[in-house]
Amino acid sequence: MKPILKQTETEVGINETKFYKFSSEVPNEFFNFIDMINTALDLPQLEETQIMLIAKFIMYEFTTLTMKDIENAIFKAKAGKLDCNPADYNKLSIDFIGRVLNSYQEYKKKEQLKIKLEQEKEPLKIEYTPDDEKEAYLFLKGIYDKGQEPFIANWNLAFKFMEENNLINLSNDEKQIFFEMTIEDLKAEMQELKVKKKNIHRLKSLLNDKELIKQECRKRIIIKHFKNGN
Repeated sequence: MKPILKQTETEVGINETKFYKFSSEVPNEFFNFIDMINTALDLPQLEETQIMLIAKFIMYEFTTLTMKDIENAIFKAKAGKLDCNPADYNKLSIDFIGRVLNSYQEYKKKEQLKIKLEQEKEPLKIEYTPDDEKEAYLFLKGIYDKGQEPFIANWNLAFKFMEENNLINLSNDEKQIFFEMTIEDLKAEMQELKVKKKNIHRLKSLLNDKELIKQECRKRIIIKHFKNGN
């Protein structure tokens, strides 16, 4: 009786086959696959019973691995990317295969975790529309029209709207001058806080980030615009 094989929904061939339930027999394809690995590693030829034992060991103990996984594990072990050295073994054995496949599974877990952490680091990209920009501007205008100060606002969006609608007209040279003036103002404000023995962490972080300084410039330009009665 042949082992019961479970394949993916589409016909993908033996390389993607996973072994979930089995009897005492080993599929010919898998038997030949183990023999091929032995030959590829240039190890002494094995007896049929030895190949059968290794194949069954994999089928029992590594049911979630595909033949492609096993092939990748051997390649990575030979390339020195796993925590085991094939050179330590002079023949293909259960011990050798067990160490390689266990090490490969740990390697896969670390790679998957690395990918997950990288994805979490990527900032969430939000697409804004011209209507969003207009709404950010009108929100600020409404507050300043009442003579109040906003607690929080999207200054970047509002600035973009105001530039595109000629409410703010600054040349690149004027922006650079304002940028430099803002840095000097921030340094002076930080010094004042030091004298008063107050927390300077926010200003210090701001001064260490060019993009944050640019955002602060946009904020101060908008405030100046509204306070001048525009």
